[in-house]
Amino acid sequence: MTDTSNNQPDWDVLAERFDLWLPYLAPVNEPLLAGLKIERSATPLRMLDVACGTGEPSMSLLEAFGEAIDLQGVDAAEGMLGPARKKAAARGIEVPFDCMPAEALVFDDNQFDRIVSRFGVMLFTDSQAGLKEMARVLAPGGRISIAVWGQAHEMGGFLLTDNAIKAQLPDAATPFAAVTSLGQPAVLEAMLKTAGFTDIEITAHQLPFRFDHFDQYWDLMEQSGVLSAPLGQMTADQQAAMRQQLADDIAALCPGDSLDLPQTYLTASARL
Repeated sequence: MTDTSNNQPDWDVLAERFDLWLPYLAPVNEPLLAGLKIERSATPLRMLDVACGTGEPSMSLLEAFGEAIDLQGVDAAEGMLGPARKKAAARGIEVPFDCMPAEALVFDDNQFDRIVSRFGVMLFTDSQAGLKEMARVLAPGGRISIAVWGQAHEMGGFLLTDNAIKAQLPDAATPFAAVTSLGQPAVLEAMLKTAGFTDIEITAHQLPFRFDHFDQYWDLMEQSGVLSAPLGQMTADQQAAMRQQLADDIAALCPGDSLDLPQTYLTASARL
């Protein structure tokens, strides 16, 4: 069981600013959607996006497959769903986006043909229970495709940022351990098997986070709200020290003005 309940960020607070990350996360959609193996048919495929956040990959699914899918989105944070609903409305699309945890999906057994989740499973309160629920509502022969972050040492800028926080707040609870909790392919495969999935395919990918300079990276981390909780616990001197340590550590990793902070992530596709 993977319990991440004690170190979660406040997603309701982050919701309105989370979309600042979307351009950096967009490349994940191609392998993620490919894992669903969607084929157009006379009857739309019933699709569930679990931990849909502010509407991705839901919006990308609709752009790619349109009327070939009948889409439903769910997320445990109500605040995340407001932006998702606005995006659907702006496109003139009716998509039910409902607030519910993955561990307690209020759907009938065998209700969906495909299930997708982008960077959500490792942040469930109980990842194994969430995967079992996803298997329960997936029809026999249906497919799941998920993306999770890699192991801690493969997380570039995120690891250095976590280290800089811990240097000032040694006892701080950050979400970094949860973010990387399913980063080992063997761990992820075992959990999918336990949930009842077969024909499991897991692939590691590099996601390039590129910035023109350190201030651009820092501004994204700060403006998106990722640093709100730890910075709120620091004095002004601690904040300055943390920022300087992070700048120095990233400069050592990326000589020169521009930054290339690759993050590793896994995609897993499987059949029920």
